[in-house]
Amino acid sequence: MDLSETRRLPATAVWSPHPLQPSVGRELIRAELYPGETLGEYLRRVGIWPKIARRAARVTINGAQVPRSMWPHCRPKPGTLIEIRAAVAGGGGGGKNPLKTILSIALLVAAPA
Repeated sequence: MDLSETRRLPATAVWSPHPLQPSVGRELIRAELYPGETLGEYLRRVGIWPKIARRAARVTINGAQVPRSMWPHCRPKPGTLIEIRAAVAGGGGGGKNPLKTILSIALLVAAPA
């Protein structure tokens, strides 16, 4: 095999921006996968990275979940199906601090009517 020849390998990416309705706004991306290209590089090159950089997202390769910390190291193989789904994230409020939630409820119950 001639190493000077750059061969591109196909991959399919499916981007689902709505976490609760995967078919809403779904985008199918058929782009070449460069030899040695990492998942992170691929996501940047096909334009997905700006859509998920600051939001919770779940990425799977052929059904196996890939943690975000591994995106710069994971190298998808030829014929790979890459699924990118927006994930449900916390909406703020008292959801992250159970003590705050309990105290808020206690305050409402104890408040004079």
